Amino acid sequence: MRIICPRGLALSLGIIVTMSTAAACSDSAPPHPLAAPSTTAGTRGAVGGTPTTDSTVEAEMAIRAATRRYDQAYRDAIANPGNPAKTQPLLVMYTANSPERDRIENLLQTFTRNGWAGRPGGAGHQSIENVKIMNAPPDGLAETTTCTYDDGIVFDAANKAPGGHEIIVNDATQSYRTTWTWVTDAGTWKISDATTVKTWMGADQCAPH
Repeated sequence: MRIICPRGLALSLGIIVTMSTAAACSDSAPPHPLAAPSTTAGTRGAVGGTPTTDSTVEAEMAIRAATRRYDQAYRDAIANPGNPAKTQPLLVMYTANSPERDRIENLLQTFTRNGWAGRPGGAGHQSIENVKIMNAPPDGLAETTTCTYDDGIVFDAANKAPGGHEIIVNDATQSYRTTWTWVTDAGTWKISDATTVKTWMGADQCAPH
């Protein structure tokens, strides 16, 4: 039985808090290339309304843009986890009652307590594999699937090793597939939940971005 792990980006930028967690989230089968990104979209306009192609396309474009903003906001927050000016832009991308928001907030607090920070590697990237619009705004509901190759580094931002060298907390690489649930909140697409469904340790297994 495969264990479904909480949200992939909670482990992003090389953040593998315990090796037991990493092992539990890893796929037992040998890694294999993922399929190229695809899009499926079906939507209603207002609740009970007639499906419209325009509203589907607009919603998909908005969610893809929000995904890119989220990726940058996450990088900014993990690089400065104790700075509210950097963490709040990330946290506001979640709905107020999102369990994923709580997990990310706890992660940032853990980083702050330990004096850690993260930075991206040179080859990491994220591919949007699928966008499915169940309902267009104003009661928007959608699901996306992403594949992320994470080669980032977690380091000790508060201390140095003897001789002044940087202390690396974690620099393991991994690829993971995540499903996201998006809803509209006051006209803005926000994340209500996210789950990592598959993880590969090591090489890049995501489609080229």
